[in-house]
Amino acid sequence: MTLLFTIFKQNEDFLISLAQPDKIKKDCPIAIIPPQLAWQRESFKRKIISCFTLSWNPREELLQELAHEILIKEIFGLKEDLAEPLLDLMIWHFNRDWELNYLKDSDIEKSKALEAMTTLTRQRYWNARSFQLNLKLGLRAPQICILLAPVVAKVPIKSIQYFIDIHSRYAFNSIRKSGHPSSDQIISYLYEILFLQQKIATSLHSFLLSIDLIKKTKGESMLIKNEMDAIINADIIFSYLKATIEKTIALIGYTYNIKSTESKKTHKQKIKNLIDGIPTRVKELSYYHFIDEFISTKHIEEINRYRTGLLHKKGISDLQPHNYFGKIDSPLCLIKLFEILHEQHAKNSAIIIATIALLSDELVYMDPPDYKIYELPSQRFTDWLKTINLD
Repeated sequence: MTLLFTIFKQNEDFLISLAQPDKIKKDCPIAIIPPQLAWQRESFKRKIISCFTLSWNPREELLQELAHEILIKEIFGLKEDLAEPLLDLMIWHFNRDWELNYLKDSDIEKSKALEAMTTLTRQRYWNARSFQLNLKLGLRAPQICILLAPVVAKVPIKSIQYFIDIHSRYAFNSIRKSGHPSSDQIISYLYEILFLQQKIATSLHSFLLSIDLIKKTKGESMLIKNEMDAIINADIIFSYLKATIEKTIALIGYTYNIKSTESKKTHKQKIKNLIDGIPTRVKELSYYHFIDEFISTKHIEEINRYRTGLLHKKGISDLQPHNYFGKIDSPLCLIKLFEILHEQHAKNSAIIIATIALLSDELVYMDPPDYKIYELPSQRFTDWLKTINLD
């Protein structure tokens, strides 16, 4: 087949962007289509003609179809990850006319780092894919997923497949352009939260790989390295989850220019300070109530309780090491632990979407977008969410 493509002069991959050729910008998702894949999907008639003429150029319709499939698989995920609506939204977003003229050098550095890490994180999943890792927020929090359409105005969310992935360069530019007095802090905390999201996703992926290796290699051993790796990894993930909540609280505070939240010593004091400073108009929003529930002291205590059960000495929790020490069925305990960790990651991800919505609202208020709300491709978005709820 390699010789055939050499004859056709088609040895290079086909690159298909979400944007039209005259609209392509930095960070625009691109599907990489190997010529072998396009040839496999080509019609028998066109293959015969190409062999006789010693020339082959795949149809544009075929390349677009393959690009759609690749982008859904690699970036946008399952139906429950709002794959199709987000793909539509990103096509709309990247084909609009906008400039990034307000970014500082530090913002560009952060954006480049996030994009590079996103690529590396996704590559882990491509090499060892597991649908257990998809967040499926369309099922878990459909009322929050509706927010994915309007936030495209200021903080576009590209994907919610395994973690929250935003168009960071555009978002940072929107924050600077608005003239928000806490722009530096908002960008820093948003960056840190997104970074934590990817570290959690990577750690969860490693956790699942450890479970697979334990199933294959434990045998009669009392305790193996992969079980120790899993224990350590779980502790790290719980720390990341808690840090995500704490940084989200700080981000919300700076969104409303509440600068004293960071200095409070206890979680309870931080929440009170935040609630006291948030405008009444915000407290009436349904997604604020969603955030309020999950950043509460009760939610933090839940995370701490799981972590305590994992580490403390009395051994009263079914998540402790003695439940898989010397036991052939130890992966069952680790699978249960994985489910808890993944559930907490999904909750945190939904909170982040709602927090981004609050931030986007403020940025829109300070710097209205150059389009009308009815121009958004949101109807297909809403229809898709309805089909998820009805299944």
